[in-house]
Amino acid sequence: MGAWGVRNFENDEAMDLVGEMDDDGWAYVLDAIEAVIIVPDGDVPDAYICSRALAAIEYIAAVKGNPATDLPDDASDWVASHENEPLEHHTIDDAVRAMNRITADSELKAQFEASGQLEAWRDVVADLIARIL
Repeated sequence: MGAWGVRNFENDEAMDLVGEMDDDGWAYVLDAIEAVIIVPDGDVPDAYICSRALAAIEYIAAVKGNPATDLPDDASDWVASHENEPLEHHTIDDAVRAMNRITADSELKAQFEASGQLEAWRDVVADLIARIL
């Protein structure tokens, strides 16, 4: 069984994203967010893409100077090399749209609901929203 917890870096999918980040990492960030947004209405985003999107959005928060307390060292190194890069306003809007979609109806939400950890997870996502705005 893989890693799994309420924080955004406590799962294998998020750590896979961290391992993939390189100098062109913004493409991974934007692709991960878009993967949630493009799920057709009526379909439920799966836990894999939701977990990757939340980890990607953590990179946005960190570049804005609001990193997660559990930001992995590899992610911290990437953020340090991209500090103060301007973020497109639509990137923040898309990140919020993705998080709203994830918390409203997603496989990830259902997993946290089934585990009895829904409120703790929602608090983590609400904190992330506050850190990117």
